Amino acid sequence: MNYISIRLYRKVVDHALREGLDRNHLQSLPTPIDEISKLNAVPAEHFFELHELLDAMLGPGFSIRVGQQMKLDDYGVLGLAWKTCSWVAEIFDRSERYFKLLSDTYVFKVDKHSDISKIYLYRDAHRRGLELSNEATFSATVVVIQAISGKQLYPKAVSFKHNAPASLDSYEQAFKCPILFNQPFNFL
Repeated sequence: MNYISIRLYRKVVDHALREGLDRNHLQSLPTPIDEISKLNAVPAEHFFELHELLDAMLGPGFSIRVGQQMKLDDYGVLGLAWKTCSWVAEIFDRSERYFKLLSDTYVFKVDKHSDISKIYLYRDAHRRGLELSNEATFSATVVVIQAISGKQLYPKAVSFKHNAPASLDSYEQAFKCPILFNQPFNFL
């Protein structure tokens, strides 16, 4: 069974509540919010279902907005490992080693070039919630890169394998670059 850390699940729930969602809307989830404090992880499918529910209730871009709220401390040991990185590219080396503490559903690959590198996320979406989780991941990646570098760095382009949402406002604000959909790969 694939899993997602309760830290990530809690962050998504907390952000939905901050955006005005009534707590009662989250009681019918397979992992209800009243159970969160008792858990270390949730089945990945529960996490993807949560993303689908919140996208429907809070509109396009919720996944992007929650990614923008991620802090290094939200990642636990992985965030601590990132804080000790000397350069931005090193976060992906650390991710390979420690990301399993958060989930076993992520596979990153960095294609390094002298002038520009591509960060690929290999998570083929078998449902909409996984597509939304991929969006949140890339949004959070921008935040992590900015935190490590101490600079307002943005990608040159963002590519998603899935269809574009109805509104790109949150995407444009988070990425500040061309955002491509229906592409062969997910990458920054």
